[in-house]
Amino acid sequence: MSTFNFAQRVLSATWIRPSRLTAVLTLGFIALQSTTLAAQAMTRQTAIQLAMVSAVPLPRASGNHLENGVHFFGEASKRDQLGSTYMIFEVKDSKVLGAVFAPNSSYNCFEGRFNNEQLALRIEDAYDSSVYTHEIALEQKAIVASSNLQSVDMQMGLEGMKSLSSIKDQETSMLATCQAEL
Repeated sequence: MSTFNFAQRVLSATWIRPSRLTAVLTLGFIALQSTTLAAQAMTRQTAIQLAMVSAVPLPRASGNHLENGVHFFGEASKRDQLGSTYMIFEVKDSKVLGAVFAPNSSYNCFEGRFNNEQLALRIEDAYDSSVYTHEIALEQKAIVASSNLQSVDMQMGLEGMKSLSSIKDQETSMLATCQAEL
């Protein structure tokens, strides 16, 4: 019921004396103000809750490196894309051994360690056996969207690289050769 309709009903009622009319209108106005203040309080409370939710950091992947096992990454989301670089490597605790290559090209072996949210690599050139270093930043990606921040699954990855799942014999052979050499 709007305030105007409420006032009309009060004025048309014969049982309310004019002296009480002011009290009834005042009470109606106070009730209307109380409802408005309650709505504002709820809006503030909701804003505070939303601010608190956005301030909570997302759960992090366990540790500061990739899980133990064999990993295959590429600059392209598909394998064998000319002009793209690929890496296959095995992680054992914090030690990394693997190969970096481009399609239809040679490959270089590397060893590395996880250091301050980076993968620090020592790469040996296949042609002249020179050694150079390279670092790749680690990044975390949510793999399942969720409204519950406690259940967001996180996956560690390499910045600028995409995780690829199909490993062929060619990549397995490169990895085995590099593991035997290093």
